[in-house]
Amino acid sequence: MDEFKGQDERKAPEERKEGNNKLGASFVEKPGISHAVPEGDSKSTSTEARGFEDLVVARLGDRLIALALDSALMLGFLAFVGMFSASKWGGITQEGFSLEGKPAMISLAAVLVAGFTYHWLLEGLAGATLGKVIMGLRVVGPSGKPCGLKPSLVRNLLRLVDGLGFYLIGLLVAIFSKKRQRLGDHLGRTVVVEHPTSTVLKAVAVLLWILGVGSGAWFSYSIHREAVLSGTPVPVAKGASAEDKKPHAGPESGQLQGASLAQSAQEFSVVNLELSEEKGKAKRPDAPFESGKKLYAKFQVVGFSTDPKGTANLSFDVVALDPEGRPLHENWRPKFQGSPGSPGEAIPANMEMDIPDFAPSGLYKLLIKVKDELKGVETQLVKEFSVRSAQAVVPKGLEIRDFAFSSSEDGPPIPKAQVHGGQRLYMAFKVAGLVFKDDRPALLVDMQVLDPEGDLVLNKPGIVELKDPLVYHPPTFFARITSWVDFPDEILKGTYTARFLVKDENSGKSLIQEAKFEVK
Repeated sequence: MDEFKGQDERKAPEERKEGNNKLGASFVEKPGISHAVPEGDSKSTSTEARGFEDLVVARLGDRLIALALDSALMLGFLAFVGMFSASKWGGITQEGFSLEGKPAMISLAAVLVAGFTYHWLLEGLAGATLGKVIMGLRVVGPSGKPCGLKPSLVRNLLRLVDGLGFYLIGLLVAIFSKKRQRLGDHLGRTVVVEHPTSTVLKAVAVLLWILGVGSGAWFSYSIHREAVLSGTPVPVAKGASAEDKKPHAGPESGQLQGASLAQSAQEFSVVNLELSEEKGKAKRPDAPFESGKKLYAKFQVVGFSTDPKGTANLSFDVVALDPEGRPLHENWRPKFQGSPGSPGEAIPANMEMDIPDFAPSGLYKLLIKVKDELKGVETQLVKEFSVRSAQAVVPKGLEIRDFAFSSSEDGPPIPKAQVHGGQRLYMAFKVAGLVFKDDRPALLVDMQVLDPEGDLVLNKPGIVELKDPLVYHPPTFFARITSWVDFPDEILKGTYTARFLVKDENSGKSLIQEAKFEVK
């Protein structure tokens, strides 16, 4: 159908009386124009007959965009209602929420009622929803004015039919309609037309739309954060748990203590989570953990079920994530099967993990998931903790850092290294900027020692070969290298040179580190 540009909207026609009968207006399509004339009087030239003459039927593309804008508004409301329901009746997951049964029905009903009321009232009273105002559209009746509440009621009730197949029914009906009317328009005697909107009104509509979508997202985020990240137990519907992280080999260790719980009236959840730097110490206050230290976690599980023999069956999945969501270690996945103890007794569990020296500063998360295998339901708890690191620096390339001599493996650095015959001298440094391929580094370190005359007196190739896959290797990763040399009782005195040849086989880059020391 051809498109025509509308002129300024003329005065809407009023109903015209002839004798004691009122003539209703109906829509008539003529070549080149879209207008309305009173039935039975196609030759009339009165103002009432020409009121709809300058209105242009809206394009389907604009209507679809308006529908998408209004749908986004409803999705924001759904996010809020769904998260509120999940926090009240259970169903919050790490990523959002998952509802089943009565909570799902209540949330869906609330969104449907709100969506219907929104379209019904705005289109009936003002002629346009926010989406239509933004797109410059209006729903009008035969008079060319906003259609009114009754036609709008019919029009929006028929969305149940027009909306089938993602509005496929309504689209097909509109395509084959002269005035692009879907089924609800036909029965409600309405038409969607172009209606130029002032800049101020359009700006207000855009602002209200942004506030509506943004507030829905913000309130749902706030509810989710309060329920999950604050450490509150979060019941999770079956199949709605957070996506498992891929298992990797790592340095952590964990131990599940041998306690059990009889059938309990408590809600299945993880409770009483405490973090500390030392095992057996009191709960740590909310202060940053230091990189290079350990983190201990202890918690309890309550509200699980038992089989007819009185046996509980629980599976655990625990992992710590850095600020970028990278796992610090391989997921800890023990299982517990045992008979319950005294009624109401919780299952205590504890684990410990190393926070690497190279772990960057920031906000970390400890994610604890427990599954009741007998009921097939999960619960999870997420606890945030902060880490402070003075050593985590992103390198610009392959680097050797902090080379130092010492008299013991973990001893303090020696500013001017001196050693006597029969003694051992330690050397340590860090290699940063390694390239990883499939979580695998390829670091090769050779060591040489040259005597005061420059002769090679010690050659130890391959003192370090780092090629095993590593779970955690953020951009701040570095490898700590430690080596030592034992000197014989009788040895040439003077200034010796320790030389290290460092090669990253993944990048093809190499470095040489040399340092002097004295033999007395």
